[in-house]
Amino acid sequence: MYISSLIRTRYTAEGLFGPGEYQVLPEISEVPMRSCRDTGRLHSPFFWKAMSRIQWLCNNPRQPEIRHDTFRRVEQVLEELEKRGEDCTLVTHGFLIKSLTFILKKRGYRLTGNSLFGIANLQTITAEK
Repeated sequence: MYISSLIRTRYTAEGLFGPGEYQVLPEISEVPMRSCRDTGRLHSPFFWKAMSRIQWLCNNPRQPEIRHDTFRRVEQVLEELEKRGEDCTLVTHGFLIKSLTFILKKRGYRLTGNSLFGIANLQTITAEK
């Protein structure tokens, strides 16, 4: 079982599978965000998150990681895991899950439990090739 380096991912894994040994895989950590612009104006957290994700989607270099780089990171992780040839569980969060499911579909995996719009807490998605 692989988890990202975020502490909340360990909590999620323990919520799903109970206490245990989990291997940290930093490459499956959440997609980082930065504000969409430098300003002294106050905006809602929703505004900042939405705008930074739009910039990510458009490959705007203001973001610490652009969509192209996220997809490449996910591809590399999947390449390595496929080389191992074993079933595994990945526990991660948010935007990385959506990127992961997109790449899995592109690589010919069949997904169950995947939602088109959002990810619920403790939601599980199964991928089979």
